[in-house]
Amino acid sequence: MRKHEEKKMQAKKERADARINMRIDGVSEEERVTLREEIEKIIPPYLKRKQITIKVSKWKVKSKKVNKKDKLDKVFSLFIRQRDKACVICWSTENLQNWHLFSRVSLATRWDEVNCNTQCSRCNILHESNPRPYTEWFKREYGELVYEDMETKWHSTFKPTIEWYDEKIEYYNKLTQ
Repeated sequence: MRKHEEKKMQAKKERADARINMRIDGVSEEERVTLREEIEKIIPPYLKRKQITIKVSKWKVKSKKVNKKDKLDKVFSLFIRQRDKACVICWSTENLQNWHLFSRVSLATRWDEVNCNTQCSRCNILHESNPRPYTEWFKREYGELVYEDMETKWHSTFKPTIEWYDEKIEYYNKLTQ
């Protein structure tokens, strides 16, 4: 009976490890070891004896990427507004915003300089209800082929690394200074 219980506990531990490994997919082995060590320090000794499984939540592991994404969003937005200097639709210079033809949801086009242009807040709000003027402006400015390429790119998958974020943040920081 004792061996059966040990096998059962071993199977539970293996399943817990598999869940942890699945959640921290894409994290280097060194970072995994560090995370496990940090978790071990936090868990009180009496819980260790009961062999409670440890779960690492996805958001804690990816928090570095989230911070990098926010930083890149800010510096990229500043770059686009400095590049255009005025709303591309009405030429206003007040309340300027970085606007995406294809939404920010797709990381493949989120930081694409062609996909992003400056709009004033008024034109930006109008675009939400009627995207036609901005879409027509884009097609006139860049051409139908670029529009179609951008649409194709928007549907593609892109997974940036922390190094990629760092490169882009540094690049746009230099351009905005």
